[in-house]
Amino acid sequence: MKIINICKDKFTKIARMLGCVALVLASIASFQSPASAATVSVDANSVTFDPEQVEVQPGDSIHFEIKNSPPHNVVFGSRGPSDLTEISHSEMVMNGGFDITIPEDTKPGTYQYWCSPHRGAGMIGEVVVKG
Repeated sequence: MKIINICKDKFTKIARMLGCVALVLASIASFQSPASAATVSVDANSVTFDPEQVEVQPGDSIHFEIKNSPPHNVVFGSRGPSDLTEISHSEMVMNGGFDITIPEDTKPGTYQYWCSPHRGAGMIGEVVVKG
């Protein structure tokens, strides 16, 4: 009887250890690292944005590159599921570039932006924020 109790105790300890190991492995398997933010590029040419439309996720950045063209800026309107006017880059830039980061709390949808002095000439772009 004593041998049976010893075997029973050992079996119980092994079963508990295996249960703990299974829990640890399950938690490791379910761990997902957060997606890293991406950066997409848009060229501001003489009076166009190229590409005219980009797709991003909240937290992503858009790099606007201005090369050998008139000065440009990027202004977001208040229309859309979220108000992105706060991320506008209203300062005029002649050469170089600047980045705009889409806020993490931005709702999915299509947002229009433009270059203030060239809007009438059709220098308008769109950012599609995916959810």
